[in-house]
Amino acid sequence: MDSPGSSFILRHFDESDTLAVRAILADAAVAVPFFGRVLPGDQLERRIARHWGGGPGAPERRIVACVVADGRLVGAGLRRGAEIGWFVAPDWWRRGVATALVRRLCMDPETAFAQVHRDNLASIRLLEKLGFRFAGLRPPPRASFEARARLRYAVPAASRRT
Repeated sequence: MDSPGSSFILRHFDESDTLAVRAILADAAVAVPFFGRVLPGDQLERRIARHWGGGPGAPERRIVACVVADGRLVGAGLRRGAEIGWFVAPDWWRRGVATALVRRLCMDPETAFAQVHRDNLASIRLLEKLGFRFAGLRPPPRASFEARARLRYAVPAASRRT
């Protein structure tokens, strides 16, 4: 296993990263834990434009970071207000990429929270390792969405480990 930080770099996201984001988020191994299901092409495009590309409906206050290794984007993270989210290409799982992203996204002094599917044990372990604690359940946003509730994890800034 590569040691964290030795084989990848963190940098700001830019528009040229959109194709790589699309490819990673279209992978079922990433899409199901991230969205709850694989999104059809048009829905995926709208999500990418809104959240990653700064299109219509993009949050005004957001921090977007990405991880590049071997000359390609292998993961990215987004912070909207206090909520954080991230994804990593499956061939880069368990190499410290998600840890680096979450640490970067939590540098802001306000309270941070994340929502993860209850079967996403790797993300739950990561959040707990970084000082996040279980803060309750969030039911699915609508009946047609994946029937699994998300777990909500939060950490006050004062107790966050960096």
